[in-house]
Amino acid sequence: MRGIAITAVIILHVIGIPALNYFIASNFIISAFASVGVPLFLFVSGFVLAGNHENNMKWIPFWMKRLKQLIPPYIIFVTVYYILYRISFNPLQINTYGHSILVTYAYELVSGQHQLWFIPLILQLYIIFPILNKLVKKNPNKLLIVAAAVTTISVIFCGSIIDLINYMFQSESIRTFLITMNHRLFIYYLLYFVLGMYVNQKYSTITTMLTSRNTTIVLVSTVIMLALTQALNWTCGVVLFLDYTNVPLSHVLPANIIDTYLYSLFSILLLSLCIKPIVNKSKVIQSLGRYSFGIYLIHLVFIYLLAETMRLFLGITPVDMVYYPICFFGAIVPSFYITKLIAKFKYHEYIIGK
Repeated sequence: MRGIAITAVIILHVIGIPALNYFIASNFIISAFASVGVPLFLFVSGFVLAGNHENNMKWIPFWMKRLKQLIPPYIIFVTVYYILYRISFNPLQINTYGHSILVTYAYELVSGQHQLWFIPLILQLYIIFPILNKLVKKNPNKLLIVAAAVTTISVIFCGSIIDLINYMFQSESIRTFLITMNHRLFIYYLLYFVLGMYVNQKYSTITTMLTSRNTTIVLVSTVIMLALTQALNWTCGVVLFLDYTNVPLSHVLPANIIDTYLYSLFSILLLSLCIKPIVNKSKVIQSLGRYSFGIYLIHLVFIYLLAETMRLFLGITPVDMVYYPICFFGAIVPSFYITKLIAKFKYHEYIIGK
């Protein structure tokens, strides 16, 4: 499933933020499905961790192991992307809010910019995992309901929290930092992680249900309906307000609520596909899954380089259809082979993780 997740993440990053052009509707539809990438990673992480740790697990060794796996690669790639994106591409246009480059680097290190925001997020979930693990072993149904309620309520009040931040703080840099950190909070993603833990505990029952043709039809129909509704909501928002960044949160609140349940159901649907032999035995998906963390860290380098090269020398931009397959394959293929190569060296886990 990690192979599917990393493919979805790269598709999403290739599309970027859909602009008001000929591909806006199709891009939002593809994004609606591809946005399952991070929720699916969280789902898989919860599933695996719940299966590997007993109720009486040792907390400190667990935390230390995760910190050792995540922090070194995180620091390395925060530095890589800071240099590549902020300095190399637009050295005269860096918005540092009046601060030095060192301060803005520290900001990116703390907040996790670009795709690296996932690491501060998953670290929060690792911190509370020992507690969640006890609860899911004791009463998985109750934990799932609580997680769904926490995530849904958090999404509903996200806009109010942002309004409060904007009201309380006059400094643009402080507002930006707090709003960014708000979006990194685990409460918005708790359901996906807990759902993975829940499925691990109820695996036999759930997989038996997923073998039913009627269950698959209902899941597929629901996922498609929710994805198209979400895409329509965002497309209308951009058409009405002319730019993605101008769309008020109140307008897309239905889409954000839909996200929570769309990607929960989509993760279950993908699980039902992955237990089928045709997907489970796919060498491509297995290989991508094996190196998914390293690919996740590296792929944006190639998307950036390809996008800039095509724009400057070939005049190809996101309004050209050829832009998307070039960026996708130009990112996923070298990212895979470079990750595979690095994995052969000693101490590779400090660069691309395990």
